[in-house]
Amino acid sequence: MNRLERENRADFLEADRELLRTFESLQIPAGGLAHKLHVRLAWLYLRLDSVLVVLEEIARRFQQFAAKQGKPELYHATMTWAYILLIHERMQREPGVGTFEDFCRKNPDLLEPGIASVKRLYSAKTLESPFARQCFVMPDNTVC
Repeated sequence: MNRLERENRADFLEADRELLRTFESLQIPAGGLAHKLHVRLAWLYLRLDSVLVVLEEIARRFQQFAAKQGKPELYHATMTWAYILLIHERMQREPGVGTFEDFCRKNPDLLEPGIASVKRLYSAKTLESPFARQCFVMPDNTVC
């Protein structure tokens, strides 16, 4: 099944299709890509493709979006990859979660202000580094 066929599944809402079209055509207005929308886009992409495909695809699209806004420095590779991997893990742990709202109710930590879910995994020094913005860096905080 190709991506278009997967996107046209009965369980894929028209609002989800429209969001993907809007995002992929870079039509989301400046300032319109809030954290919850980032999470929703990652969740949608992970419903369509493997995590490896999504890591490449969504990273490229977020970079394009930031560049279109005239702010390429907004893209952060480590934050993007870490969130995609966290979202993927949660989806694999509970594969039957149907809607994005259900996913959010089961995973409220992924929507915490200040991107706390990822910040718990990294030191501030690492996340603030230019290297982490350009290239995914493995977590450097011990998680218990």
